[in-house]
Amino acid sequence: MRTILNPYFAIDPVKHKTGVTQQERLNHSKKCSKLLQTIFGKTQQEIFEASKSYINRHKDLLSFFFALSFWQGVTQNELSEKARTIPLLASIITSEAISPRSAGKFSPGKIKGQSIKRYRNSKPARFTRFMIECLSETDKRLLLKGYQFAKPGIFPLERRTTRHLVYNSLIRKNRHYAEKYCFSNINGTGASCCCINYIDSINIASLNKFLIKLSKNFYQMRCSIVHDAYPVGFCHLDTRPQDVASWGMTLVDTYQITGQGGSSLLVQYESEFHRDQLQKMFIDAYWNAFKKGWPI
Repeated sequence: MRTILNPYFAIDPVKHKTGVTQQERLNHSKKCSKLLQTIFGKTQQEIFEASKSYINRHKDLLSFFFALSFWQGVTQNELSEKARTIPLLASIITSEAISPRSAGKFSPGKIKGQSIKRYRNSKPARFTRFMIECLSETDKRLLLKGYQFAKPGIFPLERRTTRHLVYNSLIRKNRHYAEKYCFSNINGTGASCCCINYIDSINIASLNKFLIKLSKNFYQMRCSIVHDAYPVGFCHLDTRPQDVASWGMTLVDTYQITGQGGSSLLVQYESEFHRDQLQKMFIDAYWNAFKKGWPI
């Protein structure tokens, strides 16, 4: 029987299946390729070249398809344009699914007293590794500029001053930079606080240290939704009017964490991101994960 070459992937995603004709295998590959082309905005050939990282690991490639199918189904098919909590939750869960099943030698962000082995196999570690290894340097800096957090407090929570995650480090080095408020205006042309120049100036190693903190906060937001049914906003949905040259929009919101003794605490945060901006960052990171051959 003549073998039909697969022009979609370097390896058959359903190689393990029996009783399947070559044409059926080809049709399945075509469908999966179309999915990735739609999500990533890549050509069939680009998808094929990137899939070479999965050679001899067809089940991992299939796992990647399942994760991205879930993401597309939730973010593009099942929710309205005004939805923002579930789409970003879906992005974080998808990130967990396509990250390496063990964080390997990766240990940044380990909780004090937690064993290295247990941490490396945990979902928070996998998500943190995804953020560090798959986000572009540009997106890492932008994320650190666009999110600010306050110290946890008990309910009812009064309005608190939120800070960029780099603020305390900056003030320890340059106390004369202390400012009453943090702001960055990443979507407009207004003024920004001292943290913004600092984020632009630090090297990649320092950048990743702060990203570990942001990943922890993102994961706490995820757990607040999944375990406490607490509606976390993540980002705003407002768009710039056509007749406005400079535009800045900030979401002020809270999420729930567990404090000492099992008490519930609220963390106030501010986000300057529109949902589409965050979605685009995750999509770019998924593409980088695909080129790495994740999950492994």
